[in-house]
Amino acid sequence: MKRYVAFLRGMNLGGRRIKNEELRRHFEEMGFEEVATFRASGNVTFSVAKREAEGKLAARVEAERGGEEESPVARNR
Repeated sequence: MKRYVAFLRGMNLGGRRIKNEELRRHFEEMGFEEVATFRASGNVTFSVAKREAEGKLAARVEAERGGEEESPVARNR
């Protein structure tokens, strides 16, 4: 299983608010494991067995944000 980190920009700024519990839940719903968030920064670490993490995450963010956000970065640690 590979470990990744996602840097989600613009979290908890202006009218956009998401609690860490909700952010973790979104990642877990996508099938990611060992999900952990860092403060209210939008930085999330997670594990996944397959190499589909970046595409899956980008699609979810686009769906949730209506395509207004750049794709998040997910990198192997």
